Order: sequence, then C-alpha cells, then structure tokens
Amino acid sequence: MLKTILDDGYPPEGPFVPLTEDVVTPKGWTCIDGTVYMDPQGTPYLIFSHSFEDVPDGDMCMIELSRDLTRAVGDPAVLFSAKDAPWAKPVPFAKEEFHMDGDVYFTDGPAVYTTGDHRLIVIWSSWGDHGYSVGMAVSDSEDIKTTVSGKWRQKINRKSKCRKP
Repeated sequence: MLKTILDDGYPPEGPFVPLTEDVVTPKGWTCIDGTVYMDPQGTPYLIFSHSFEDVPDGDMCMIELSRDLTRAVGDPAVLFSAKDAPWAKPVPFAKEEFHMDGDVYFTDGPAVYTTGDHRLIVIWSSWGDHGYSVGMAVSDSEDIKTTVSGKWRQKINRKSKCRKP
C-alpha cells in the first residue's frame, strides 16, 4: 500500500528523518504525494492524492494537521477530483497495467500557492490528451476550508511545443 509520511529534513539535502512512526493520512487509504500548506492563520494542512486504487475518480484531498505536524486533526475532505477537470482524461492503460475496469483517473504531485490577490492555486498532474500532463486548480478564496468539494476552477491544460536547442 502506498502511504504518505512527513519527514524532517534539515538541511534541505538531508538526512531525512520521519517525524512520526505512523502515517498522518487516513488508515486504510492509499495516499501519495503529500505537501504541507499553511493557511494565513498558521494552521497546517496536508494536501495529498487519494490514489486511484481506492478512488477511480482521482481525488485531491486535504486534512488538517496538528501544529507540530505529527497527527491529523479532524476528518479528510475532497478538494476536487481529476474526473471533473476538463483536461484530465482516464488512464488508457488502467485495465492492462492495474487490472481496473472503467474510467480511472489519477492525481499526482500537488503544489499549493497563494496568489497576491488571496486565491489558492494547486498545480497538479494527471493524464491528459498528450500523456502525463500538468494542470492548475484555482480557488477564489485563500481559506482552504471553504474550497472543499467543487469550489475550484480547473484550468484547461494546453500542450506546449518544445523547441529543439
């Protein structure tokens, strides 16, 4: 089972030491790619991918963390699902590679930013028209608690052409 753990890594090049002996994501969930987001009041949240093995819609989730980052506080919530992003497509090899029937979406690698005009942006990855792709979800609020379940606008991913050097 894939899991997300928090490590303490100072200096940035390591060594990395787990902050806890157990995961901070929900028990029994397959989770990957957690990133810590601190809201304007200093409350930490873990933003993570609830993997397609559990949720074929590809959910991007959040859970509040204790101030010392060692445990979850409260219940997880879905921020958005890959299935709802117009640019995200079902993984074409889900049956062959993962033995999963039906449409299977995934979320990967969230990076969370607050803009100068106080909006949250999550840059994240999924499968798109041209393979592995990166998109962006935008919220009109910097309050992560009010952005749960569909309060995000998904920016359509456009393929960029790479120039040869």
